[in-house]
Amino acid sequence: MDFPSDRTGNLHSTYQFLDRNWRFVRWIALATLTLEVIALLLALYLRYVSQQASCHSHRRDEETIIHCNVVRQQTGKKIRKSNPATKNH
Repeated sequence: MDFPSDRTGNLHSTYQFLDRNWRFVRWIALATLTLEVIALLLALYLRYVSQQASCHSHRRDEETIIHCNVVRQQTGKKIRKSNPATKNH
């Protein structure tokens, strides 16, 4: 695949900048990638916690019950239902 020639010279100057500052650019790229992975893991954790909280709420509607059943089937775990009237004090 042939790229068109760079008439402005911007590609060459960008390449020179990256070549001169490679150590700095490498650390910036590594930090950016690390932050993205942390953000992804945090989002997954918060989504899991949110789903668990909605399945354990005392006020349930039909949509929540269906959603909890789907989550239960996907994870293979049985979600414990807590009933405040049957708790031992």
